[in-house]
Amino acid sequence: SLWRNKPLNSAGWNGIVKVYLEAGNPETALQRLSNINADEHFQKFETEQLRIAAHKAIGTASSMEAVTHILRERLFASPSSRTLAELEELLSPETRTSIVDGLICRFVERPGLDLSFLAFALQELDISVAETYLLERADQLDGDQYYALATVARQFAEKKSPLAATLILRALANSILQRGVSKNYKIAVGYIKRAEKLAPAITDWRSHPDHAAYLESLRTNHARKTAFWSKMQ
Repeated sequence: SLWRNKPLNSAGWNGIVKVYLEAGNPETALQRLSNINADEHFQKFETEQLRIAAHKAIGTASSMEAVTHILRERLFASPSSRTLAELEELLSPETRTSIVDGLICRFVERPGLDLSFLAFALQELDISVAETYLLERADQLDGDQYYALATVARQFAEKKSPLAATLILRALANSILQRGVSKNYKIAVGYIKRAEKLAPAITDWRSHPDHAAYLESLRTNHARKTAFWSKMQ
C-alpha cells in the first residue's frame, strides 16, 4: 500500500534510533540519524538528544567533540543554564569562559531584545551584563510578554538593579492599561506600586522619566479609566 512507501519523518527515525541505542549499538544509531534532514524542525530537540546519547555511548574524542559542538550551537541559539551546565561537564574552565564570552558578544552585537538571553544573563552572568543589555533595549520591552518579564523584573530588583526592574514593571503596567480590561487593573496597580518602592534607590534615571513624571503621563494618557484610578488611591 501507499503508506508503506512513504518516507519516515524525524519521529519515525527517532523511534528506530532509540531501539539501536537500547540494544547497545550507538554506531548504527548515528547512521540512522543521518537519514533525518538537517533542516527538519519537527522533534529537533529529541533528535539532538539522541545524537548526543549516541556520541556519548561511542565515547571517542571525535564523538565528544561532536557533543560539545551540538551543545554549543544549542546554547548560542537559545541560551539556558541547563545547556551551559551540560557543556561545563565537557569543558575546561578556560574553554567555558571563551564560549560564554562569544555568547555575550553575539547577543550584545544584535540590536534586538532577546528574553532568553536576558534570563540567562541574570542567572549565569554578572548583573552588569544583564542590566546594560536591558537598558540599551528598554524601548523594545513588550508588556504582553508578562509570562517572562514578571520574573525578570523580580530578579533585577533582587539583584539591586532598580532602574531595569522599574522599566519592566512600567511596560507590564502599560500593556494592561492599553488593553483596557478593567478586571486586570488591580495587577497594573501592583506593578506601579512595586515601581514606586524602587524609585528612591534610583539615582540616575538615564533620560527615563522619574516616578512622578511617569504617573503624570498615566494621568494624561489614561485619565478616563476611572476604575484604574480608584484602585490607585
